[in-house]
Amino acid sequence: MNWMKPGICLAVTGVFLCAGAEELSLPAKLPKGIVRNADGNVELGGRTRLVFRDFPVQARQRRRLKVQARVKSGNALETVPAMDQMLKQGGARTVKTAMVRYEYRSGSKHLPTMYQTNILRILSTQFREYLLEFYAIDDADAVRVMILTNDPKNVVEVKRAEIVPVDMTQEKTLNVNPDLKFGPYNTCGYGGGSRSTYDEDDSGPFLDVGTGWRVCDWIPVDAGDRLKVAWNGEPAEGTGAMRVKMGFHKSAHQKGYWLKTSKLPMHATRKKPSGTEEIVVPEGMSWMRIVFDHGSLRGIWIEKINASK
Repeated sequence: MNWMKPGICLAVTGVFLCAGAEELSLPAKLPKGIVRNADGNVELGGRTRLVFRDFPVQARQRRRLKVQARVKSGNALETVPAMDQMLKQGGARTVKTAMVRYEYRSGSKHLPTMYQTNILRILSTQFREYLLEFYAIDDADAVRVMILTNDPKNVVEVKRAEIVPVDMTQEKTLNVNPDLKFGPYNTCGYGGGSRSTYDEDDSGPFLDVGTGWRVCDWIPVDAGDRLKVAWNGEPAEGTGAMRVKMGFHKSAHQKGYWLKTSKLPMHATRKKPSGTEEIVVPEGMSWMRIVFDHGSLRGIWIEKINASK
């Protein structure tokens, strides 16, 4: 799959700039091991970290991080053929891949989050556009984006890096990446959990958690909103159903698993692999997470069908 998208880009001093984009700024002085090449792109090698200047955000904003990069040398799908299967089977830690990563900031402090998708692996020797999409959490006033090489033999070339606002009038779903089509191995929007693996078959991509579980990324909601939730999946071998729940929180920093869940968990069975249900956001709740277990999820689509105000 080709992730690259056409566009006119300029590399100016300290900044990657594309028309209509909000550019990420480089540090005033490039750290040791990071250089600008003859094409104006930035290269980093070995165990090096390129940290962009903090980018301002507001809570509950939806943003898309786009990085166009390639593995110039080192660990990549083309140079390590076994990497494809390792990534699908959850064994990516055995191969040290380069990656894009971001974290939330409040002033000088890092804001931790559990199960948030904030990493994408840079996997190809060809330039590709890597996408991460997120809602800024409560108390975050900035995000800090970094690129890491993670192995002495890895060299990464970065052509473009930007953050753009997502036009919610053009989005059909509240949740990010509803059908897992952001690109191979890209589970953006689906958080993390136990024994989760990404794979594809003739019917398309899916997330297989076996008899484990997965907690997805934060989604902002308003109390009283009515939501339509559609899902598609199948149960794990030896089990009767894959279960899908909505977990609601007062804050994106809420400790613990969840405060309230949808009263009727949704089920995908072998006879009925897909379904739709309407739920109402409980009073006092401002954030929601999808939680699913015991099976493979092929997609979940959450739409707001009427607002509370």
